[in-house]
Amino acid sequence: MIKLSKVTFTYNEACQPALCNIDLEIQPGEFMLVTGPSGSGKSSLCRLFNGLIPHFYGGTISGSIEVCGMDTLNASTSMMSTRVGMVFQDPESQVVTSSVEREICFGMENMSFSRELMQAGLKKNLKMLGISSLRNRSTSSLSGGEKQRTIMSSGMALDPDIIVLDEPASGLAPEGIRDLINAVHVCNREKGLTVVVVEHRLETVIEYADRLIVMDRGSIVIDEPAREACYSDYEKMTRLGIALPGMVDLFFRLTRLGYRLQKQPVSVREGVTVFGDICRPIIEFPAGKAPVIPGNAIAVIENLNFDFPGEIKALRNVNLKIFRGEILGILGPNGSGKTSLVKHLNGLLRPASGSVSVKGRDIKAVGVAEMAKTVGMLFQNSDDHFVADTVEDEIAFGLRNQGFTLKEVENETGSMLSLFDLNSVRDKKPRELSGGQKQRLALASVLVTRPPILVLDEPTRGMDAGLVEQLIEILKDRRQRGDTIILVSHDTGLVARLANRIIYMEDGQIVAEGTMQDVLSCTRQYSTQVNDLLYLLSEGSAVPSLMTSEEVARALS
Repeated sequence: MIKLSKVTFTYNEACQPALCNIDLEIQPGEFMLVTGPSGSGKSSLCRLFNGLIPHFYGGTISGSIEVCGMDTLNASTSMMSTRVGMVFQDPESQVVTSSVEREICFGMENMSFSRELMQAGLKKNLKMLGISSLRNRSTSSLSGGEKQRTIMSSGMALDPDIIVLDEPASGLAPEGIRDLINAVHVCNREKGLTVVVVEHRLETVIEYADRLIVMDRGSIVIDEPAREACYSDYEKMTRLGIALPGMVDLFFRLTRLGYRLQKQPVSVREGVTVFGDICRPIIEFPAGKAPVIPGNAIAVIENLNFDFPGEIKALRNVNLKIFRGEILGILGPNGSGKTSLVKHLNGLLRPASGSVSVKGRDIKAVGVAEMAKTVGMLFQNSDDHFVADTVEDEIAFGLRNQGFTLKEVENETGSMLSLFDLNSVRDKKPRELSGGQKQRLALASVLVTRPPILVLDEPTRGMDAGLVEQLIEILKDRRQRGDTIILVSHDTGLVARLANRIIYMEDGQIVAEGTMQDVLSCTRQYSTQVNDLLYLLSEGSAVPSLMTSEEVARALS
């Protein structure tokens, strides 16, 4: 199905290869999971499968590539697209039409499908990805997660032999991730679809995968059956900054505490049998999270309503106070209004009714450029940030605009390049970076001007576990300095570790507020593997507060 032999590829103007001497075979009907540190070559590997490398991304290539019996070095990308469907990290880059219905039909139209086949494919894929309600929506009004599922539907509509998903969980709510992976799993098992998934968060996919590939610095460093690799290569993957499933991490933490465990689980159901007797006594153990101590409100939102033109209501009568020096987590399904809410804090959106004030100023009376000095915002799509020709200039851009001295610009830019490990790419164009590198650059460009309020919308997209840990330490430091941080994320573990207060949104409204335990009493979809384990052990009679294997080990010790 896919056969790579001694493939080496170097992008134009790059100093070193993105892929080094790759040998790989993927069999028909195989479900392969690919992971590795940010910038390790995962996306480049996937671009080989449908001919984007070398036909779209220029560079120097050697070796041989055969996919579905075709030599991709000679076959056209249009021909390859009928056999290999691909969903990129950034759904924005794949949206080409103005409505969801047209987007899903676009590929089928170009391949001259009959009207009957197009209608059947449209209905089937809308239902399969759980987006039938979006059929008549404009693509410009969709949330990031809704766009992700729309693009997935478009790719699946061509009925490809191979589907490649590059970071499909980024930007998706937990329920959306489950729907997407379950749909792909069904097609894999029942129809023989060959599946390649690139993912940093292994627990979302691992129990379905046949095989795990781990990449580092352009090379394949692990190629093993997926379940076995989690245990046999645990130490190596941990050193590479790969986030292993909660059940796997819990196994090793309990082993270090002296527990003798006979089986090696990867799923929560398996974990119930393995960890049940050990963990039942701590089901209701408190997490020990410090309660919120409200200070002065730095932002006040009152009776806020907002509609997108011609679309359903995005925000409905939202009331919220945000306090100086707190980390506020915002959770909720795709399309629940999270991004619309935070865009009101820097004036990118203006209330249809109600009011939003930041540091005592009504945002209606302040321009976006002026608000940027107070509210720094990281967007879901890192490409939306980039305006400069080089990584270094991108970081310096905001400093220059806000009147920093030449010496300050040099010092602060250099500091951020080092902090986010971007020195090696300081002269590259921002849009040529890997997904994780782009995210780090976008963060650096927001943090460098030190705004007192930080709004981070899905900040961990494309980040490996090592970079996530680095981000956590940075945000803790900013809070210690008195900054306010608003964290919009589907990464439950991140929010649980950082946030002093959490709000949960549905249908444009705040429906729960308080601790993570308060949110989980309203919805279970934002639990972690470890929390799900404790919940199942309680037989649904308790809402556990422990979220991570580290917390469980601490409670047991």
